[in-house]
Amino acid sequence: MADLMADLMEDLMEDLMEDLMEVPMEVPMEVPMAVATVDPMAARTT
Repeated sequence: MADLMADLMEDLMEDLMEDLMEVPMEVPMEVPMAVATVDPMAARTT
């Protein structure tokens, strides 16, 4: 059963990575990083 779950998770991760690769590469990768760094700052100041 554990092997089945491991295989299932592996397949899901592979599908996910393939989907991510299909996303247009012109989408800036810095944006999520900037949001991730700004959010905690905003949370702290409020």
